[in-house]
Amino acid sequence: MMFLMLACSDPETVKKKHFEKGMAYLNTGDPKSAVLEFKNVIRIDPQHAGAHFHLGIGYLRVGKIDPAIEELEKAVSLKTSLERESLLPLAKAYMAKGVYEESLNRLNILYQEKPDDPVLLDLLGAVYAGNKELQKAKDLFTRALKVDAQFISAHINLGKVYALEGRLQEARAEFDKALNIDADHIPALYARAEVLAREKKYDEAILGYQKILSKDPEEHAALFYVAHLYMVTGKYAEAIEEAENIKRLLPKAPQGYFFAGAALLMTNHINEGIIELQTAVKYDPNNPAAHYLLSIANYSQKFYQQAINEAQTAIELNPELIVANKVLATVYLNQGWYDEAIKHSNKILEADPRNSLALNILGTSYIRKGELDRGFQELSRALEFDPAFTKTYLSLGKYYRLKGESGEAVEAYKSAIKLDPNDMEARVSLILTYLQEKKYDKAVHACEEGLSIRPQDAFFYNLLGMAHLGSKNREKAFHYFKRAVEINPRFFAPRLNMANYYLNENETEKAIELYNDVVKQSPEDSGAMITIATVLEKNGKIDEALHYYKSAVKGDKPLAALYSLSKFYIRLKNFRNAIAAAQEAQKLSPEALQVYYLLGVAYAGSKDYENAQLEFKKLEERSPKSPVPLYHLGIISFAKEETDAGIRYMEKAIGLNPDYIPALMDLAVTYQKMGENIKAIDLYEKLLSNANDYVPALNNISWLYAEEGQNLDKALLYAQKAVSMKERDGGIIDTLGWVYFKNGQYENAVKSFTKAVDLVPEQPTIRYHLGLAYFKMGEKSKARDALESSLALRKTFPESEDAQRILRDL
Repeated sequence: MMFLMLACSDPETVKKKHFEKGMAYLNTGDPKSAVLEFKNVIRIDPQHAGAHFHLGIGYLRVGKIDPAIEELEKAVSLKTSLERESLLPLAKAYMAKGVYEESLNRLNILYQEKPDDPVLLDLLGAVYAGNKELQKAKDLFTRALKVDAQFISAHINLGKVYALEGRLQEARAEFDKALNIDADHIPALYARAEVLAREKKYDEAILGYQKILSKDPEEHAALFYVAHLYMVTGKYAEAIEEAENIKRLLPKAPQGYFFAGAALLMTNHINEGIIELQTAVKYDPNNPAAHYLLSIANYSQKFYQQAINEAQTAIELNPELIVANKVLATVYLNQGWYDEAIKHSNKILEADPRNSLALNILGTSYIRKGELDRGFQELSRALEFDPAFTKTYLSLGKYYRLKGESGEAVEAYKSAIKLDPNDMEARVSLILTYLQEKKYDKAVHACEEGLSIRPQDAFFYNLLGMAHLGSKNREKAFHYFKRAVEINPRFFAPRLNMANYYLNENETEKAIELYNDVVKQSPEDSGAMITIATVLEKNGKIDEALHYYKSAVKGDKPLAALYSLSKFYIRLKNFRNAIAAAQEAQKLSPEALQVYYLLGVAYAGSKDYENAQLEFKKLEERSPKSPVPLYHLGIISFAKEETDAGIRYMEKAIGLNPDYIPALMDLAVTYQKMGENIKAIDLYEKLLSNANDYVPALNNISWLYAEEGQNLDKALLYAQKAVSMKERDGGIIDTLGWVYFKNGQYENAVKSFTKAVDLVPEQPTIRYHLGLAYFKMGEKSKARDALESSLALRKTFPESEDAQRILRDL
């Protein structure tokens, strides 16, 4: 018994059995099992060259290229006589890895010995094809076929080169030749189906993949192609059915869930689609397409942060996925994060400089930032590249409205309507422009045109009511408001318009009655109650507004209502209740980024800086690419008089987004307060290079240049631009006067200071500036009056001692 045990445990015997089994598995087409056996041999004998060699062959057959190369090279190092035998498998491995030079080096050695070997010619052709040397590849495949016209691989490879060149019919002809030799040849069937799909012969392509499955049900790739083609052809029911089949056969394969999710999204089953796509991501977290589709789905459901996260993940996985940047640019634009929208629009334009959507988003973002001229330039480019893109005309209309050029806005909207008469957004924008310009007759006509296309549109009836209300025709206005309500009883805007009219006429009871009517019609409609609360708040009805904000919390969207309630309390500086509302929201959505933001702002407002920092640090952890939490951490540090820490946070925020205006502005102001004027000026200049209409920066840099006595011409230009944009701001006009003063233009300075005093009569510094300008002009009496009036307002202010000194000299 002991002898038998020892015999069975003899290493040489065991090693030999494992090697023989490995060879048998290789010869019978089971490379996975062969790999295990050859590994067992190497555990017993690490220097077994034959085991390393055949382990490399096994790895090559299962597609593990790097281990295959390593094992084959190891075999040659152990036994140099294997070098020639290793040439072919190593050439194949390096070709599969895309290291074509190494592959060619080995194939050329064999080619010198056998220049007419069709297998070698075919492999050499495949290497040249991989290296994009297509003519050389075709020549080699043609030579291989001259040697052996029945060589299927050469027919397939030649067909693939034709396909790369766009010669699809010739490609298909080669695949047909291969199939005439062997009608069941799977690679040839795949190649033919693929080229049929490229020819848009989708039904034939699907039949081709189904034929593969009839020959070999284990060819799961064919299932994926069929599902994909159903998606391409808009056959979403069939795509879902095929996806379910994939899920049954391969319950842990991501493809089934991916195709099911994509098809469900296309049939507007958004929530079900999200669930399927999340499962796809569970089984394959590195699928950028699944993350991209999740970003679209979340955006459509207004889950904006989730949409951003998914799109960012898609781009991290595939930086060339430009469509994900479109999602980000669109979300950021709609959320008001214009710098981010600009950044991602520019990324789209790097890949596609003529992309009208990106140019439209870019132009719209600049316009909403206040950089009107720059926005106009981008929108003009969008029209140049795509004159029929109606959204560009819409954005141009908004640009002209902001510029006060209503005539141009009207023409832009009319152009959009001419291109697409069914574009209701353009019609509504046109009507709103007429209403803004008090051109009520034209607004009425535009509403009637809209109703001729959509006679049961409550929105147009509501606008028609607004137009008649503007014409002081209350009877007609209320008739159309009521008509809008008849068509859509849950459309509360007409009731709100009637209520607002009553409110403006001090008929408060009637207004409140209508507000309550809205809530009666939609007792669970949080959105309606939030709207009512907002209107009441704007009209100073704080208690009534609070009632509706609280009622909205009990409605169908408690989370949105709690956000609104918290913001309401923040505006009232009632930070304790703001925190309480945000904490209630947190119970409903523990990881919602909005909650961390609201808590941070409320804690900071109540000067609870420790908790504020904790909330913004949580926001930073969950939104590491956003400058917003870092900016607020910087603000808190400044409030705590931790200036160095505040500067570091602001610099980090700018590092994430070099064009982030709040951080650039606050950091510049901080340096200005510290007396580091050069650093402040550099930051203001950087800010203005991206936002040249930003008035606070224009004002501050003008003042600094004047104080430094440098670039006075530039200071004057900046100050004049600031005043042109804020003509009723006394502080900004005072800055212009100070620049004139520093330039020695005392008369202009007096004019500016006089206007500033009229606008801000209680500000002693401006009166001091006026007195100083009169003093420089020799107008002593007027100088005395101005200086004395400054001291009468306040005995101590920054320039009070200078004012007293000049008065003594007078």
